[in-house]
Amino acid sequence: MPPAPSMELAAGRPRIRYSAEQLRQYRITSDSQVAKPEPAIYIRDSVIAMKGDLAVISGPAKGGKSAVCLNMLASALSPDDTDIDTLSIQVPHAGTKPVIYVDTEQGDYAVAGMLKRLCSILGLDRAPTNLHMLSLREEPKERAYDIITSYLEAEACPHLVIIDGIGDLVGSANDEVEGIRILREFMAQASRLKTTIVTVLHDSHANSAKPRGHLGSEAERKAGGLIAVAMENGVRYLVARKLRYGANFDPVPFMWCDISKRFISMEPSDIPARLQVDRAANREAEARLLAKQCFPYGTAEVRSKALVDLVRTTTKKGESIAYKRIEDMVEFGFVTARKDGSATYYSIAAALQPQPDPQMELSLP
Repeated sequence: MPPAPSMELAAGRPRIRYSAEQLRQYRITSDSQVAKPEPAIYIRDSVIAMKGDLAVISGPAKGGKSAVCLNMLASALSPDDTDIDTLSIQVPHAGTKPVIYVDTEQGDYAVAGMLKRLCSILGLDRAPTNLHMLSLREEPKERAYDIITSYLEAEACPHLVIIDGIGDLVGSANDEVEGIRILREFMAQASRLKTTIVTVLHDSHANSAKPRGHLGSEAERKAGGLIAVAMENGVRYLVARKLRYGANFDPVPFMWCDISKRFISMEPSDIPARLQVDRAANREAEARLLAKQCFPYGTAEVRSKALVDLVRTTTKKGESIAYKRIEDMVEFGFVTARKDGSATYYSIAAALQPQPDPQMELSLP
């Protein structure tokens, strides 16, 4: 064993002097035997991260980052021959090795709900015994960090580690010193444990394509792979922002499914139809609201010109748009039209007619 390094004070901090024998362990030569790292996460056959790597998931708040984490867990815990939708995310099967998920943002109830959804995806009644889900939202940042590092040291050779909310482990995402320190420590742990640590970060702002603060910038530089959730025209996409080990994958579109109560993959050919459905739903919702605004309780029939003026005042739009909005209200059955000679009268549909307050009626003389 090489002798312990000597220490002296330099620039206000202890400086360690290493001997030539100690320094040789850091040198890579033509004779060095360096094992090739194993790919740990794929998306559409593109390598996102290797064993010993740090990977980053970023995106806007409520954009679907936790859904990406959920599908990573599902892929790691499902046998290789199981055919389940994991948003094109592929993680080699964990076997009996620990899979660790840490949530620093959601409360216990939300984390428990995520566990139930994971079991549903896997077709299990109970979670696999090698899955470890930790809920640390209530813990101060220093204590949360100590719990995570202690857990990693206690669980031998974890297969995959996901920290959903690494920003909560630092005082500020713009604290450069603290951000660099915590990322380097997690990188060292990933390398030492030969595991992959996936961290989750918010984007700088809604329209940004960069993770937040100095912490995000440092993570972007150091990570083996940076993937993100992006939104366009109401459709979510899983996209590659930076992959160290190869070409970017094609964006993976996904959507919420009310039947399975989870996000599922979309085929590119389904997107136009989905957008059409969303637009129709938005038109219907807007028409319903506008009908209620233009016909408050007690409003009698109004002539066409009066309704056009009402719609223009309410929507702050021009006359041609006002006529289109009136057509929508009639098409969806929220407003009825009655012809009387050359004049047209409009009234709110009975189903939308507000009911009087019984207490108010009783109080009338």
